[in-house]
Amino acid sequence: MAGRSIDFDPKGDSVAFFARKGKRRSLYLVSVLNGDILKRVPVELDQAQAPCLLPDGHHAVFAALKEAVGDIWLLDLDTGAVKNLTNDPFADADPQVSPDGKLVAYTRRISGHDKVYVFPLDHPEKKTQLTFGNYDDNAPHFSEDGNTLYYSSTEDDDIYNVRSLDLRTGAVRQYTDALGGNTAPAPIHGATGNRVGFISYFKGEYRLQSIEINEPMKEVDQEVQVASEELIDFQPDVTHQVVTENKRKKHLFEKLFLEGRPPLNVGVTSGGDFFGGSQVALSDVLGDKNFTFTAMSLREFRSYEGTYIDLGHRLQYGISAFDNTQFFFASPYALQTSFFREGAFATQRFQGALLIAQYPLDKFRRIELNAGFVRLREQIENNAAGQAIQQAADQIGTPIFLNNGTIAPISLSLVAETTRFREFGPLSGHTYRLGFTVAPGISSWLSRRTIDLDARKYIRLGGSGVLAGRIRGFRSVGNNPDYFYFGGNMELRGYPYLSFAGNQGFFANLELRIPIIDLMKTPIGILGPVRGTLYGGIGGAKFRGDNYKFGTSAPGVSYVRDPVFGEPVSGFHLVDGRASYGIGLQFFFLGYPLHFDWSKLTDLKVSSPGTRFDFWIGFDF
Repeated sequence: MAGRSIDFDPKGDSVAFFARKGKRRSLYLVSVLNGDILKRVPVELDQAQAPCLLPDGHHAVFAALKEAVGDIWLLDLDTGAVKNLTNDPFADADPQVSPDGKLVAYTRRISGHDKVYVFPLDHPEKKTQLTFGNYDDNAPHFSEDGNTLYYSSTEDDDIYNVRSLDLRTGAVRQYTDALGGNTAPAPIHGATGNRVGFISYFKGEYRLQSIEINEPMKEVDQEVQVASEELIDFQPDVTHQVVTENKRKKHLFEKLFLEGRPPLNVGVTSGGDFFGGSQVALSDVLGDKNFTFTAMSLREFRSYEGTYIDLGHRLQYGISAFDNTQFFFASPYALQTSFFREGAFATQRFQGALLIAQYPLDKFRRIELNAGFVRLREQIENNAAGQAIQQAADQIGTPIFLNNGTIAPISLSLVAETTRFREFGPLSGHTYRLGFTVAPGISSWLSRRTIDLDARKYIRLGGSGVLAGRIRGFRSVGNNPDYFYFGGNMELRGYPYLSFAGNQGFFANLELRIPIIDLMKTPIGILGPVRGTLYGGIGGAKFRGDNYKFGTSAPGVSYVRDPVFGEPVSGFHLVDGRASYGIGLQFFFLGYPLHFDWSKLTDLKVSSPGTRFDFWIGFDF
């Protein structure tokens, strides 16, 4: 069991811990009064952990690896210099300093078990073994007077329980006898008497517990011995011998295996469209050769994709082949009143292959490069609506937005991901993708230039509350510009699904997501969690040649409450832009998030008299 990962200074005003910055970890000192970072000390060692601040305020001891060997190190907080205190071939961890700063207790892995050792800080070569036996003792912690060590031991039934060792007499006292295990003990002194706090595992949960330490459950005596430097480390019963003649390079796709059971994903859009799919993932024995095969269905349309990617180097590369069909609802050139929503039903089909490459800049950011050939087919499914759109495009002298032909896209993207997730979705961090795509118009190929931004930010509020924001922007130009579509679900709630489409546009969302019920025990099992959402969204999109105005401050007419005659308004209001706000409930059933949304439409001046109800199944952005 690991020791502590944080430590307070003797005054209790700051907390010390290790955190990764770049390739390695640094020691951070953070004020507990205002949260300010007081100091950051880089450490050029591997897996630095378990810091313990010395009483002088200028040094700390910690555990770290160097050349794959764990030792106890002394860190100068002012200069950043480190000194190896144990410098032996054994695995040393969990250092703790006595209150007077003279002794260091730690855990050493020897003969297959963890044992508690101690040495004077001024003479680290004088190591003394404090615990013995064919079981584990670890996570030592000094009492306030420095005469007692508290630690965890597995002597009884291989279960961790809290013990203490009197450094003056060698007496060992045990205070707990639990089935789940008690670890990382530390003394607590308060008005209620002397107690010891520890981490307890019970019914699948880790909890903080404390007990009085006046009466131990049992007590034994033992002798304290000076450690011998000639100790023989643990030797396994079966040894592995490397046969040089049998050494070889791994074959390219050797021993591919299935990475878990393929998932079954289902959902329903806010427009009532059902979708589902599954994915099969294969990997080789080292995990650097990966194959994924995906099949999806949305409405009556099928999409298939197969991807191979090589992760064996920092520059990761691969290939993807696909046959995807998507749909949306297009109403360009003010033709919305000419036909019903289903008449605006349009489809896109992509068939082709892409070479893909990605290069990590650091732990959170990467560059992605794609290039390939795609056969593109787009059409309005309703012939009458298609003819009306063609006539409107001819009248304003612009080509119809639909494209058919071959395209050779080359795209470059910057991607960053720091988002942390819980079972209900994102919890904190940010994610963004900024991409640029160019398709050269060689011969009869389609020509376009496209820039696309998708940025998301999550601010954690309390335990599981989240303030989530998102902005998506898109612009495509050229002889055959691309377009994007959105609306409904979590993108712009309250409006028909995928009802906004255009060569350029954006939408933005701001949502407050709060927990309402963590779990519900029902006759059909445990249900939940149930979460509430307060949301608002704004956006719009237009095609090339559209007579489009997002909003205006001039007096005008609002059609939110009266879609036929409208009503006069003054001040800033949306014209062709759209916005909505409302409340929602998210309910989990069989692992799938069910959403119930009540939205009001607005032009930022007038709101709709009633609410629009939408139901959909899927995860939030």
